[in-house]
Amino acid sequence: ISGRYGLLRSVASVIFSAVCEMMLHLHINDTQCGFKAFRGEPAKALFADLEIMRFGFDFEILAMARQNGYSIKSVPVTLIENSPNTNVNVIGDGITMLREIYAVRKKIKRRGRK
Repeated sequence: ISGRYGLLRSVASVIFSAVCEMMLHLHINDTQCGFKAFRGEPAKALFADLEIMRFGFDFEILAMARQNGYSIKSVPVTLIENSPNTNVNVIGDGITMLREIYAVRKKIKRRGRK
């Protein structure tokens, strides 16, 4: 479970992924991967409706795409260089991200599944 980021961050990542899946049902292994690509019109619609501007934008945009019936494809990538230095505070940012998951879940439920 421990990787380049240390035990605490690795455990927090596993817990976060499980909570994200449990709350949003995205069926995506790594919502926080920085690599994302969008087609023009769906991107305009999704980003215009985006509310979260920090870490949670990843799972918010994916949840909105899923809700609107857009296809989501996972493509494996190979990370060439990875620095263990990060701006993520596991506790503080983790709590914020959990709040953001809850906010996205409420947003999706409020709008109803399409």
